Amino acid sequence: MRRVEFRILGPPEAATADGPVRLAGHRQRMVFAILLANAHRVVSVDSLVDALWEDRPPATARRQVRN
Repeated sequence: MRRVEFRILGPPEAATADGPVRLAGHRQRMVFAILLANAHRVVSVDSLVDALWEDRPPATARRQVRN
């Protein structure tokens, strides 16, 4: 089994023995950090939308989170 390391103190990062895993973009890194911080808990799409866009989500926010 391949070992993966996750880091959320400082910039969110993931790495394997082959090197770092690319996390493209600010929102992708935020989702990664939120999911890691809530490991073993269900994180709803709505709570991710709230965290990413606060009180001004675009009409496509839910779709963007799912993709």
